[in-house]
Amino acid sequence: LSGHAFPEHPGTVHLVGNQARNLVHAPRTRIGHFRADGDEAVREAQDQRVQARDGIGEDIQERHMSVMMNTATAANDDHIRNTVSEEEWAVRVDLAAAYRLVALYGWDDLIFTHLSARVPGPEHHFLINPYDMMFEEITASSLVKIDVDGQPVVPTAHPVNPAGFTIHSAIHMAREDAHAVMHLHTPAGQAVSAMAEGLLPHTQTAMIAKHNVAYHEYEGIATDLDERERLV
Repeated sequence: LSGHAFPEHPGTVHLVGNQARNLVHAPRTRIGHFRADGDEAVREAQDQRVQARDGIGEDIQERHMSVMMNTATAANDDHIRNTVSEEEWAVRVDLAAAYRLVALYGWDDLIFTHLSARVPGPEHHFLINPYDMMFEEITASSLVKIDVDGQPVVPTAHPVNPAGFTIHSAIHMAREDAHAVMHLHTPAGQAVSAMAEGLLPHTQTAMIAKHNVAYHEYEGIATDLDERERLV
């Protein structure tokens, strides 16, 4: 995954999944590290990657601006601000900002992951994304308030995905101090989860994080509420 050359193919680099895309974003010095001296074809390919990286950089800047400028709010959400407490509204603003940041940094997976936050109070209510909006579209008013089973507790025009809250509710139910839970499908996270050994202590950063990483065997789409006990 880190770009090691394979002896059976001298001068080549094998990259898995989105690691090839990550190479395009690498600094010139790092791209130089992947060059195979004496192989003109590889040199040309690396130069093309540098040019592609520069072009992608401009595209990323445009996307960042688009995400930050997208402030559209569905008309049927406008009343929310006046129906919730100041404490809930503050959580809504923070959670909506978190969704926007996830989109900004490219950590989202269309609409198929979730960020949740606990609503202050004794009711065990939570906020989650509406299932008909991209992360860069989410606002404080459009977030849906749900119960521990993922069902809306107030009328909403937005669909919700109860199965998407299974993982979140497991953590929220087991940890009262877990005020927010983030579930992401980043390329790096997916790559590590696909490795039999998980996160290997090959770098200083990995060694720091390794003791705080836990694993749960994949059981398919999280629709079985019984899985919550196995998660915690």
